[in-house]
Amino acid sequence: MKNALLLGLCSALAACSSPPDERADIVIENAQIIDMQTGAIATQQSLAIRDGIIIKRSDKPLSSHYQSSTLIDAKGQYVMPGLWDMHVHFGGGDELIEENKQLLPLYLAYGVTTVRDAAADLSESVLSWREQVKQGQLVGPTIFTSGPKLEGKGSISAW
Repeated sequence: MKNALLLGLCSALAACSSPPDERADIVIENAQIIDMQTGAIATQQSLAIRDGIIIKRSDKPLSSHYQSSTLIDAKGQYVMPGLWDMHVHFGGGDELIEENKQLLPLYLAYGVTTVRDAAADLSESVLSWREQVKQGQLVGPTIFTSGPKLEGKGSISAW
């Protein structure tokens, strides 16, 4: 009888301490989340993120509920949706292609996760960067572009 009771207790304890079944790539805890519609700040929030999508938000810690490769303690830090810059011009001619490309990670560093290139003279490079970012080969924001200028590369408007 003692052995059966001890075995049952050990099994129950093992079940309580087993690793969580659900997977997340990133778990963020202790964050302050900014509601972009109301401006309200929710404190002590936790997020579980998988494949770039928030799969769970809670006011309780989530690290014991999700297996994750990255756990971030965001105490004193804020979480908000990514910003969009809706009017950028990648340009300056072929001699400035590399300089423009080096701007891409800076957008992310400042929270800008998406840009809209309003067309310049680097369309071929911008289209290439867009694909490289999409494929994870280049660090930068998601790029939307209108493509080449309608009046043609290198043209000068008389307006």
